[in-house]
Amino acid sequence: IRGDASDMLDNATLTAAYLERGGEQRELTSKERKQVGDLLFRIGILHSLQRGDHATAVTWFDRTIPLWTKNERFESDGELGRLGESYVSMAISYWQVDRREDALELGGRGVDLMVKAVDKGQLEERALSVAYGNLSTMYAEQGDEAKSRSYAEMATRAETSGTTLR
Repeated sequence: IRGDASDMLDNATLTAAYLERGGEQRELTSKERKQVGDLLFRIGILHSLQRGDHATAVTWFDRTIPLWTKNERFESDGELGRLGESYVSMAISYWQVDRREDALELGGRGVDLMVKAVDKGQLEERALSVAYGNLSTMYAEQGDEAKSRSYAEMATRAETSGTTLR
C-alpha cells in the first residue's frame, strides 16, 4: 500500500519459514501445497521485480515448483492460466541466472498450461503472445532460429487474436 515492499518481504519470508517447518510434520493437502507455493512464488517475484535479484528469486522458485507440480488443485480451481503465467514469469529469472534449460522447460510448461486454459475458456488467447514471445527470444539467443521463428509467428497470431473469455 505504501509502495514499500521490504516489510511485506520480511513478514512473508518469516511466514514461509513457519509454514515450511509446520509442513515437515505431515503431508500437505493439494490446497495447502498450492497456497504455500503461492506465497513462495510471490516472495520470489518480489525479489525479481522489486529488487532485480533473479538469483534469490530462483531459490524461492526452486521451492515453489515441487509444491505446484502435478497439483490437481489448479485445474479444479480453474487456475491453469494463472499457473502457466507464473511458470512463464519464473522462466525469465532462470534465464537471467543462466539456467537456460530450466528456463526453456518452465516456459514450455507454462505455455502448455495457458493453451489448456484458453481451450477451456479460462484465459484470453492474447495472453499467450508474451509467453510465445519470451520463448522466441530464448530460442533465438540459443541459436535455434527455426524454433525462434515458429514461436514469433505464434506470438503474432495470439496478439492479433480476437478470442475473448466466454
